[in-house]
Amino acid sequence: MSRRLGLLPVLLAVACGAPHAAPVLLPAPAVGEVEWTVLLVGDTGSPDPVDDPTFAALEAAAAEAPARTAIVFLGDNVYPAGLPPEGDPARADAERVLEIHLGAVRRSGARAFFVLGNHDWRTHEGESDGGIGSARRQAEWVEAHGEGRARVVPADECPGPEAVDVGDLRLVFLDTQWWVADRPPPAPGAACAGVDSAAVVRELGAAIAGANGRPVIVAGHHPIESGGRHGGHFGWRHHIFPLTDLADWAWLPLPIIGSLYPLVRGSGVSDQDVAGDRNVAMRGALEQVFAATPPAIYASGHEHILQVIRRARPPLLAVSGTGSTGHGNFFTWTASTAHASAASGWVRVDRLSGGRLRVAVIELDDAGEARETWSDFVR
Repeated sequence: MSRRLGLLPVLLAVACGAPHAAPVLLPAPAVGEVEWTVLLVGDTGSPDPVDDPTFAALEAAAAEAPARTAIVFLGDNVYPAGLPPEGDPARADAERVLEIHLGAVRRSGARAFFVLGNHDWRTHEGESDGGIGSARRQAEWVEAHGEGRARVVPADECPGPEAVDVGDLRLVFLDTQWWVADRPPPAPGAACAGVDSAAVVRELGAAIAGANGRPVIVAGHHPIESGGRHGGHFGWRHHIFPLTDLADWAWLPLPIIGSLYPLVRGSGVSDQDVAGDRNVAMRGALEQVFAATPPAIYASGHEHILQVIRRARPPLLAVSGTGSTGHGNFFTWTASTAHASAASGWVRVDRLSGGRLRVAVIELDDAGEARETWSDFVR
């Protein structure tokens, strides 16, 4: 564990600039005050094959009150290419990764929901379905091995929204990869046949408005704003040592070539970045809904950072993409950033008995112990 947690945070601290002043943490909720807890954790698809401290700490957190706790995996649940078909050489390792997820869920006794990310939608040799096979296989595997505690949402390889009420909270799930992917349209008679972006926008607004007073968390894989690389933010490290984006140890100086990398990424060459045309369309559609019917929180992964962004509609964006230990990436603080970190961890949301939502960032320290580093109420 120490080899993964040791040098990387030091290098990231240098690359990301001086840390901001430590926040004033809220008092811990009183015993019995928490009615329901949601643990938001993304990009968990590369756990340590022996003993991943992030999963161990996540399991312990969920086990504190399993009957009123839900884990939401925010996509990229299996790196690098989702669940391959039977017979593929990578199949056994992908199943091992999913079993690490489900083992933690089963032992904790909590419920879990799996959102799919771009890596979960990867195509495999001999397939031309744009990743539908990978998505379907993961959903079926989770269903078969989750012992009734876990499932992939939205169902049927559809964009959603799919609403699930847990206690006095409403979770609304989206498959944002549906918006940004280049894949064939569904076959006639498929669950998503005839679904277009206008229908998704309309149904998302209805799912939020129909919560009957419950606070709403909308969860997808892609962020609508971010201080990381997908959000168009790059530091000096990317200009001088661009290969570190491929491997943490690849500190080969390429100062001129390296400067081309942020320019290309910022030009919209990838729809996985906020500058991509399809990503722009997706975020515009979500912003349209949120302007009229804002949820309390929009949660996402995709960026390998922990980040909380304050806004008006919705009040908070939570980017939680450090669920695989030691995989934190570059970030910067923007004018709307309330907290940002490259540490491994997750975002915790507690629905309190008085009706308020308490949001906390949970990070692992160098010893693999979970600690709260930021907290506030949704205002």
